[in-house]
Amino acid sequence: MALLVVLREIQRAVEQQGLKEPTLPAVQHRMRALADLEGRLAALRSELQSLEAADRAAAQTTPNPERGGATQELETLWEETHRAITERLDHCGGLIELLKRFQMVHSRLSSTLQRAERTISEQASYMGKDN
Repeated sequence: MALLVVLREIQRAVEQQGLKEPTLPAVQHRMRALADLEGRLAALRSELQSLEAADRAAAQTTPNPERGGATQELETLWEETHRAITERLDHCGGLIELLKRFQMVHSRLSSTLQRAERTISEQASYMGKDN
């Protein structure tokens, strides 16, 4: 059941992939880490399929109702882990879009505030010359 241990390790690693700070580089780092975990998970898929095929072949020769339970557990764990990775990657993609929009709005606001400060400064200077 080494496959079960590895699947659980990947699942734990996915659950621990948090976001330390809401910045674009941090989200991109999280996405790379999740993509690495997705690659590790995908590499296990062929091993899982081999086990399923062996179970099916064994079931044809000697029927045993308990035989597929372990394989089914592995399949369920693989699917849950894959779903968790996919959801987190989707969330990261959405977060990146929101961060980009925030940066654009922040930049526009900063530019508007700078223009307003210059205008106020110029008007104050102009008003001072009138006196």
